[in-house]
Amino acid sequence: YKYALQATNKCPNNNRVMENTNYFINPKSTYYNKNVKGIKTGTTAQAGNCLITDSSENNLHFITVILGAKTENSRFSETQKMIKYAYNNYTLTKLHKSHDVIKNIEIENATEETKSLNLIIDDNITVFNNVKIKENEIKPEIVLNENISAPIKEGEEIGTIKYNVEDIEYTAKLLAEHDVEPKTYILEISIGLGIFIIVVI
Repeated sequence: YKYALQATNKCPNNNRVMENTNYFINPKSTYYNKNVKGIKTGTTAQAGNCLITDSSENNLHFITVILGAKTENSRFSETQKMIKYAYNNYTLTKLHKSHDVIKNIEIENATEETKSLNLIIDDNITVFNNVKIKENEIKPEIVLNENISAPIKEGEEIGTIKYNVEDIEYTAKLLAEHDVEPKTYILEISIGLGIFIIVVI
């Protein structure tokens, strides 16, 4: 929030101290906020008193903008209100972590041992939501590929999962948890005199 400039051949004074005009990062100010990292103050006749603020707390990161404030102090007091509102009303909700099982499906033409297939998610899904929205109210839309059949390789994309929260869309892939082997069919063909030919398909 302040920096002492060293003396130079042009300015021999070693006591030149530059102080940041952003009171949020000054520990001596009543506006000091340890969660604020910057960003910029500014004042012109046309724009008035302005302030762009970067605030991070509990894994939530907000950037607030004040333009045209009447006084220097009001840009800080109004920003305080916005920061308080943001953290009181919004949160991050972790719905899934990578490799969570989302759904189980049965592959019809697969072997008995491999036909039951878990679909796992390929990435974390964390949504930004109003605190009034409860986790159990956030419903997914699951879309599976058409004509799913064996063979299927572990990690193959089988579909997608999508959430729409506060008009923001979150999507991830659904992958096969294991290999799915195709079922084999044995056809016995009789050719007179008790001779059999076995054909494996």
